[in-house]
Amino acid sequence: MNFVVYGIDFPHKRGEFCHRSVLPYYFISCFRTDYVAEIDGKTVRGNAGDYMILEPEKTVYHGPMPEAEKGFRNDWLYLSGEDFVTLTKKYPLPLNKPFRLDGASYLATALEKIHREKSFLLPGYEEKCDLIMTDAFIDMYRSYQKNERLTSDGKLEYARGEIMKDYKREWTLEEMAKLSGYSKSRFCALYKEHYGISPVNDLIHHRIEQSKLLMLYGNMRLAEVSEAVGFASIYYFSKCFKKKEGISPTDYKNIGSPKGY
Repeated sequence: MNFVVYGIDFPHKRGEFCHRSVLPYYFISCFRTDYVAEIDGKTVRGNAGDYMILEPEKTVYHGPMPEAEKGFRNDWLYLSGEDFVTLTKKYPLPLNKPFRLDGASYLATALEKIHREKSFLLPGYEEKCDLIMTDAFIDMYRSYQKNERLTSDGKLEYARGEIMKDYKREWTLEEMAKLSGYSKSRFCALYKEHYGISPVNDLIHHRIEQSKLLMLYGNMRLAEVSEAVGFASIYYFSKCFKKKEGISPTDYKNIGSPKGY
C-alpha cells in the first residue's frame, strides 16, 4: 500500500472549508468533532465519531458546522494500492458516505503505528505498515457489521454479554429481555433456540464456573463463595452446583475438580 499523506487529530480553523481536489487516491477520515460535508452535490451534517471512505476521483468538501465557534478536527489518510482495493472488496465498508463504528480510535491508532514505522524505517517497515492497515480495516469492518446487525442473534449476543458481564447481579427475566428489545416470552424462546439453554440456567452455569475458580485458587468459605458469585443462599448454590457438576461444592473444594479443571 502507498500511504501518501496523513494527519492525526488534525485541526482545521473556524470557517475553513477543506476542498479535496480530484486525486487518484482513497481518502479515509474519522471526524473528532461535528462537521458538515458535501458529497455528490448533497450536504450532510455529521457527528463526532463518524467515519468516511472516499473512492479515488471523488471530489468532496467538508468543514465545521456553520454555527460552530471553533473549527473541526479529524484523523485522515490518503492511500492507494491494489492491496487496499482488495481489502475494500473483501471487507466492504460504505464508500462515499458517512458511517458509524463502535469506537473512534481505529484510524488514529493505526496511523500512530504507521507513523512510528515510517519514522524509524526498520527492516520490513513497509510490510509492517500494510499489516497495520489491514488489521485496522478488518476491525473497522467487524465493528460496522456488529452495529448494522438487526437480527435476533445480534440482539441476543448483546444481551448475553451484558448479563454475563454483571453476573453477580440479581437478574429478573424482565430485565434480561429488556436488553434485547424482545418480550420476555420471545426472549426466552429465542435464547433457548440460539444457545441451547435457558437464560436463567446459562447465568447459573456461568456463576458456577466462577465459583470453581474461587474454590480452587482462593481461601474463601463456601458461604462467601456463594455470595461472591451471586447466589441468594448457600443452599441454592449447593443444589445448582451438584446438579451441574455431579458433586457437592464441599467435595469439589476438598478433592479438586473431578473434570480436570
